[in-house]
Amino acid sequence: MIGASRALICDGTFDGFLSAQFDAHIMKPPPVVICCSEPIARDMTLEYTFVATDQAKARRLLRGIHDKLSSETGWRVECLWRCEYPGAGRMCFDYLQLGWRLGRALDMAVQEPLVMDVELISRRVGKEVHLMRGMLRFSLKEGGVYYAEFVPDNHIVDVLAEHFVARMSDVPWIIHDVRRNVCALYDTRGVVLRDFHDLTLPPDTEEEGVVAALWRTYHRTVAIASRVNPKLQAQMMPRRYWKHMTEMRPPARDGGGQR
Repeated sequence: MIGASRALICDGTFDGFLSAQFDAHIMKPPPVVICCSEPIARDMTLEYTFVATDQAKARRLLRGIHDKLSSETGWRVECLWRCEYPGAGRMCFDYLQLGWRLGRALDMAVQEPLVMDVELISRRVGKEVHLMRGMLRFSLKEGGVYYAEFVPDNHIVDVLAEHFVARMSDVPWIIHDVRRNVCALYDTRGVVLRDFHDLTLPPDTEEEGVVAALWRTYHRTVAIASRVNPKLQAQMMPRRYWKHMTEMRPPARDGGGQR
């Protein structure tokens, strides 16, 4: 398509996202859209190009971000990938272009609307990581495997896996992102990230139902009735996560338990 604006598509991985950003920075003119996956409907006015993941390019760009800008900027770029916002690819490109001009002053350029938009996205991602470190609930399956499922807004299963490797290093576990159907599997030796669709889970142990009931009883009885504040509770523990929290589910809906 002669003279058409260009759009880049990557494979959805972080290395793929960085590869697309690398190619976008050397294209003249730059692409108007950078997609992390194949769009549901292509814009007929754009010429789409698939960017193959190149780890060398990805590492080179990330190293440049850390060396010339800051590690905080590197985290914000990662958050733009994790948030899966449709316009995040182009936002990242514009953010880095601004960064190459400002250098390390980028982090302090709060007067720039783009910098504030990126900062707000990174805060949302960071907040969800913080919440899920405390709100993830594991259930004990037959065979001694602990399983936790959740539905995050952002792609954070690998970040949570790093936390739980340190916290639960002596037992095998699975953390399942239901929305994206991906999971982190830990066998006490290392973590593997993979699709969940072809995995078959064993049932909960008999003990798990007892533990879940005890946990719900504790949660109910430890509360001081005069201090109950549902509005504050919903602020600290957003309702969208309650479905997968043992203490917030009625026993009738609990097929076993989670801890």
